[in-house]
Amino acid sequence: MSFGLAADHKHIKASKGAEALKAFCTVQSADAPLRVQHAYLTPGNLRLIDVIAQNQRQVHIYENPNALPRVQILAGPTDAPGPQPQITHYGHTLITISANCVKPCRLVLHDIAYPGWLVSVNGRQAPILTQDGLFRAVDLAAGQSEVEFSFAPLALANLQAAVAGILSQKADQ
Repeated sequence: MSFGLAADHKHIKASKGAEALKAFCTVQSADAPLRVQHAYLTPGNLRLIDVIAQNQRQVHIYENPNALPRVQILAGPTDAPGPQPQITHYGHTLITISANCVKPCRLVLHDIAYPGWLVSVNGRQAPILTQDGLFRAVDLAAGQSEVEFSFAPLALANLQAAVAGILSQKADQ
């Protein structure tokens, strides 16, 4: 499960597992009330899960039931949502997802679209897209698809993109 830990008013985020950002952990004491810096994590929409003792302090663990799933299918505005995709493997450099689209759709993985990631659909390389300026995505045809996101910063396609970026910057100067 993804979680955040707040100690001494400094927020540290960590990601573990393949679930959505659904939990938020914060240290709360009498002199330091609950403080949430993220707009989507407000005290009104968090549910207290547990309180545990940690280094002579109480650690309050909250769940955000309104969090987006880790992976989802985006359909058209008037389309009924189909079955949601399933993450079959979630590792540091490889993520595999099984998805079934009733018509062409976009699969969005709510992980940062960091350079170096590649995507293949049913064993064939596909263009990796950025959704909402932040997340990795890929367009899928109707039907069952096996999607594989892999981190390969030294892959030929990534090296070519880096060289093209450098050359375009020099041309602009």
